[in-house]
Amino acid sequence: MSDASPSRSGPQGSGPDQSGTARRPRALSGAQPTADSYHLGNYFGAFRQWVALQDEFETFYFIPDMHAITVEYDPALLRERTYVAAAQMLASGVDPERSALFLQSHVPEHA
Repeated sequence: MSDASPSRSGPQGSGPDQSGTARRPRALSGAQPTADSYHLGNYFGAFRQWVALQDEFETFYFIPDMHAITVEYDPALLRERTYVAAAQMLASGVDPERSALFLQSHVPEHA
């Protein structure tokens, strides 16, 4: 029987990278830009935890702007809300030096 099991080094993302250095586990999360502004619930329910995760995980946070087009929308308003969402994520402590922050629509592999 062949050994087709995944790496025995631990959960995906926690094994060593090509240099032999242990990688941090990865975390991915996002928040839709469907309102004029995020609110305290977004901060206490997600963003505060996202900031804390940056210390222990390789973090990827995104604005799922393409998910927002499943309902009727105004393209100019969605674009404005997307920029406001990015600014508010940064203002809440998401650090672009420690986390990847991206727009779903700008990553073809994710869109």
